[in-house]
Amino acid sequence: MPARRPCTPNRLRIGEATGRAALALARSGWTPADIVTPASVRNALRVLLAIGGSTNALIHLTAIAGRLGIPVDAGELNEISDRTPTLVALKPTGEFYMEDFHAAGGCPRCCTSCGTHWSRRADG
Repeated sequence: MPARRPCTPNRLRIGEATGRAALALARSGWTPADIVTPASVRNALRVLLAIGGSTNALIHLTAIAGRLGIPVDAGELNEISDRTPTLVALKPTGEFYMEDFHAAGGCPRCCTSCGTHWSRRADG
């Protein structure tokens, strides 16, 4: 849950939980190649577009996909964009903060609002 003040108890709790989860993931031996699939990349692109995400995030996401041999071409990105409504205008280009997004239901609500366009196949 995002917080506006960096030192709130909730922010510390979330930070500690994130650290524990990262440590558990590192100890599991899983790598990005074990988790990231063509379908998960497309779903991440859809969320990014739905929340009005930054172009920097798009660059990083496509770079991660590329390192794993998952192509993302401009045509596919345009197709996903055409079918994805912009649901949130988050900063830096929009007017809302991530805290507002969380209060409105966050990523689960975003996924529900995007309807049936999600990629569910494991192979993409």
